[in-house]
Amino acid sequence: LQEFIDSFRGRCRLDIELNRRDGESRQRLETKILKMLAIIGASSADDVFISSFSLPGLIFAHQHAPDLPLYYLLSGHHTQADIEQFMVEHGFLAGFCLPIDIHNDSIAKLLRDNGKGVGVYTCNSVEEIQKALDLKVNILITDYPQLALRMRDS
Repeated sequence: LQEFIDSFRGRCRLDIELNRRDGESRQRLETKILKMLAIIGASSADDVFISSFSLPGLIFAHQHAPDLPLYYLLSGHHTQADIEQFMVEHGFLAGFCLPIDIHNDSIAKLLRDNGKGVGVYTCNSVEEIQKALDLKVNILITDYPQLALRMRDS
């Protein structure tokens, strides 16, 4: 991880995804987070952020690096009401990353109006990439970055 970050930091934004394995103990997760924070640094760097499906992991990371941008990865079952509740309960979150098929104008406006970043995954078709671009997402996750860049620049 250190080598990767050293190679790419400053050249592009880095999304370091924190994964929690099924059955992984809280202690192991917290140890992993502390090691990750030691490597990336706990400062508010515009070029590095952490994303995770593990809300407890993000809460723990925030306690140890309050200025580091943290994005909560949502699943397809989440709704706009869920996002509103997460923003109330966890205002420290810098943003949310959600499946492209549940993202819409209303969620985009909600997040923009509340100063939250928005990312979408996984945009692998022309239609999905165009939808993400039309909704003006901050982060577009795709297996075809060159296609997405060409579409963004056209």
